[in-house]
Amino acid sequence: MRRRLLLALLLAPATARAHEPGLSRGEYRVDDDGVVTSQLVFARRELAERILPGADTDSDGQLGEFELLAVDAELRRQLLAGLELSAGPDRCDGAVTRVAFVEEDGLQVDLRHSCPRAPLPAVTLRWPLLARLSPAHRHLGRLVFTAAPVPGDSPSAASAPVPGDSPSAASAPVPGDSLPASAPVPEATPAIDFVAHARRSALTIRRPPADAPTRAPAPAAPTSVATPVVPAPPPSSPPVPARPWPWLLAFALALVTLAVVRALRRRRRR
Repeated sequence: MRRRLLLALLLAPATARAHEPGLSRGEYRVDDDGVVTSQLVFARRELAERILPGADTDSDGQLGEFELLAVDAELRRQLLAGLELSAGPDRCDGAVTRVAFVEEDGLQVDLRHSCPRAPLPAVTLRWPLLARLSPAHRHLGRLVFTAAPVPGDSPSAASAPVPGDSPSAASAPVPGDSLPASAPVPEATPAIDFVAHARRSALTIRRPPADAPTRAPAPAAPTSVATPVVPAPPPSSPPVPARPWPWLLAFALALVTLAVVRALRRRRRR
């Protein structure tokens, strides 16, 4: 529990901590078509010192715009070689799609790997780049598998017009939408967080099972409800009056005792 809390705190968006030397972040997305897209963020100073020692021409400890343009091709080659992906025995072909500065002192690298098999039940990530960074470097990663579309969802059924409606109005795209309304939007499985470093530079992450329901479905309402027959309570019997004879007996005994005592007193007087 403490390890998960620490990992969540480290993955929180913080500008000052995210681009410190010795710490990098990675967002990985595995699509069902066998494509893995990655977004890596490093500290510029660490890349200038460890990966491209001669890139910092003005010796200010940073990579400027002109310095980045001068080493762009070499930097892309180094970063592409620093991340290897494979699906089982098959290695995925990769390419760097974008290199850009982020915030004050960060450098973001976008990569795209294409794997021959799809969908991918598991993916293996290797970071040879971590061995070239500082020994205490930590790479905080988060990987998400795209969920497969639900069987039975037909785009034609979703876009079929309702009887009585105009077909042109039903099939017309909404302005500003990139995808038609009938296109299924893939969902994603829960994110998997991990930490990689020089001694743990290879990880195999499997797709989490998605067949377990998150909540139990609500029971269907019955079509007819039978009214239970409640039996009538039995008629209450009239209360039995209390018998006064115990009190009368006690009163009679008291009178008899009193008469006996008086008789004895009179006899003594005589």
